[in-house]
Amino acid sequence: MHQSHRTQSRTPPGPHPGRCFNHACTLRLADRRDDGGESEENQMRGRGLFSLMRVASVSLAVLVFGHEVRALELITAQEARLPDDPEGMRYGVALGPAIIVLSPSPAAGFIRSPFALRIKFQSRGGAEIDADSVLLTYKKVPPIDLTQRVRSFITPERMEVDNVEAPPGQHRIRIDVKDNRGHTGFTELTIKIGE
Repeated sequence: MHQSHRTQSRTPPGPHPGRCFNHACTLRLADRRDDGGESEENQMRGRGLFSLMRVASVSLAVLVFGHEVRALELITAQEARLPDDPEGMRYGVALGPAIIVLSPSPAAGFIRSPFALRIKFQSRGGAEIDADSVLLTYKKVPPIDLTQRVRSFITPERMEVDNVEAPPGQHRIRIDVKDNRGHTGFTELTIKIGE
């Protein structure tokens, strides 16, 4: 019995999912991996650049506005322990400039340190305020001149310091100012700092 032999065409096996059997396919996969790697790397570089920009911005702010972010020590703990001036607080009507304490408010009670110190000067009768005449005196025995500690924040219109430090306790401070006609004005404020 003659057995016929059939010739079967053998087809090369098709590509297995996820595999590549020719050079072109391998290149395409490599390109996709390269593209994805570059994309992820670019994203990481972008995040890193953003972080560096944030750090640089903060550093620049500290350099430019250094006097605002660092608290100014107006009164030291050692000065606060000195005896209080026994003389009571003085008030009066004067022809000189008016001194208005904006912050801390006289009705604020005890506040926390650091705090904002804002004082406004108002001239009378068209006179001009002499900014160099402003004096701040801590009412202790002996009295302590605080003026030089805030001198760079004084203008003819106001004195503004955003971050001021003082130890816990009640601190009496006298403020004097003079106009260009020689008229003087003064006031006293008590800053109460809680524990």
